Amino acid sequence: MPHGRLRIVAAGAGALGLGLEVLWTRLFAQVLHNSVYSFTAIALVFLLALAAGAGAAALLLRRFTPARIAAAALVVAAAATVGGVWTFVHSTDGLAYVGMQSGLSEYLRRIIVLASASVGPVAFASGMVLPALWAAWDERETAARPLGDLSAANTFGGIVGAIAAGFLGVPLLGIRATLLAAAIVYVILADVIAPPHARLRPLAYAALLGVVLCNPMRAPLVHLRPEGEMLRATLEGPSGIVTVVETDGDLQLRLDNYYVLGGTAAAVNERRLGLVPLLVHPRPRRAAFIGLATGITASAGPALGLEDTTVVELVPEVAAAARAHFAPWNAGLLERPDVHLVLDDGRRYLAASQERFDVIVSDLFIPWHAGAGNLYSREMYATVAGRLAPNGLFCQWLPFYQLTHEEFDMITHTFLSVFPQTSLWRADFYPDRPVVGLIGKLGSRRVDLEQVGERLGRLPDWSRDPLLATPHGFGMLYAGDLAAATDIFQEARVNTDDRPLLEFMAPRLTRINAAGDKDWFTGEALAAFYDGLDRRLADDSNPLFAVSGEAQAAHRAGTALYHYALAATRHDDSAAGRLEAEVRALVPEVIAGAESTDAVASLADARLALVGLRTEQETVRRQLEAMERRLEALTRAEKDHQ
Repeated sequence: MPHGRLRIVAAGAGALGLGLEVLWTRLFAQVLHNSVYSFTAIALVFLLALAAGAGAAALLLRRFTPARIAAAALVVAAAATVGGVWTFVHSTDGLAYVGMQSGLSEYLRRIIVLASASVGPVAFASGMVLPALWAAWDERETAARPLGDLSAANTFGGIVGAIAAGFLGVPLLGIRATLLAAAIVYVILADVIAPPHARLRPLAYAALLGVVLCNPMRAPLVHLRPEGEMLRATLEGPSGIVTVVETDGDLQLRLDNYYVLGGTAAAVNERRLGLVPLLVHPRPRRAAFIGLATGITASAGPALGLEDTTVVELVPEVAAAARAHFAPWNAGLLERPDVHLVLDDGRRYLAASQERFDVIVSDLFIPWHAGAGNLYSREMYATVAGRLAPNGLFCQWLPFYQLTHEEFDMITHTFLSVFPQTSLWRADFYPDRPVVGLIGKLGSRRVDLEQVGERLGRLPDWSRDPLLATPHGFGMLYAGDLAAATDIFQEARVNTDDRPLLEFMAPRLTRINAAGDKDWFTGEALAAFYDGLDRRLADDSNPLFAVSGEAQAAHRAGTALYHYALAATRHDDSAAGRLEAEVRALVPEVIAGAESTDAVASLADARLALVGLRTEQETVRRQLEAMERRLEALTRAEKDHQ
């Protein structure tokens, strides 16, 4: 057989093989945790199937000609490519979330079974091709020539195929169309390698007809829950599939089906993630936000009148969705001349930039996602510190509803190793789904509540926050001084680039029992931690605030309000009533302001209705329900699947 034809088929098979691995990784990302372990399990199945296919080819070469084996394997690969898509869809109940049930080992077994059923057949067939091509080379030459020649072609094709699938196929055609194209190319390659007048040709044409009839373009790409979710937009790119979904009046931005980046119902809370660190700094001029999402958080920069707001976003499709669908809530952020969008990895941008910022804010990043661990490493924090202006500060927001106490201790110890002057701040008072931030400062300047009040008074109407209607509401978000509590974290390990402990530890702790629950750092555990921080503060001083008397009252009110929300969740009406009275006595102007705007529910969980503080307005009820869906997206999806 002509050597040129063998090289073409070897290169084509390599391109399709690695290209499909890229596509299947993107498909699996729609239903998995996307941790380093889940990706490893998929790669393991793929490699084992390739090896098994090569072994099967060696056995079949004893009875059949190499060309027939290669052609048959390519036809089977074409059919398996399309069949695998529908097997995957059926096995996941229409791309429903696949979460842990009892632990990591059980979870990995389920992934391996799923990958074996969907990806295994096409990888097995692909593995048969190259050994058959080696055998089809001129037998009069030594084995070294075909091994080197065809392996080089196969490897070169694999490199091209992986790049083309991720950076050309997915953005231009989409995952499903690229899979369809791959199946068709498999059939074409089978026709190229098949001997003249071979009986395999009619089989290949039949396979081609089957591929067209079972068109993977008809397979779902997004899983919508049955309770009225509507798909508004879908954007596919190398980094994932971005969707805009409307659910009960809430417009949500999602990445890979279940990673909810933000929503309009939570606009007040999302903007607060930007307002808090900017208000801690006395006079910020330039700020950088690592992670755009809906753009609502970064809109705090223009709201407070910053001269320059830089937003760094890794996924271009996220930026496109934020611009097209969330402009009414982010005040047209990406169209403003004082806002600069950078499409890059946040850490890489900071390392390469020579810019200096007064405030840098890092968004919530799920710690078990592959690659997210390096955003919590000591080297990352050192890079941030190098980009801060004098007296600058850095805020790292943490999703406590997705962290254990052990993970928090590791992140905090790592953070303190770079920012010794660190304080802890609440973004809300939800007992089961709290968001908490670490704010590290390079200087020792204190926060002046009077100045904070003046800046809050200048906020435009679109950025008003009921909780921040007075500076005392801002003071309630202060949770404590971690610089005075470093001994708590001394036993925790430090997360570094060369020892990425968090990335490997977090997925193992994601689920620890059959009920699907785990020891998240929330509820009673977090309340006890807050109390411990309070005991470390002197009765007559506050190291962070210049106006210590008012600041201490607001701080105590914040802790009491969290306990109040916890008591309401436990249905402890007596404790809730006592704590409500304490909060009202400490910060009467905050409660009065919230009640006057019918927004007291933004201070705590929706279940505070038990003691009469929740507004009855339907719009607020829908906002709170949509907020719960956003913050519980991963856990709830898993339970729905079970």
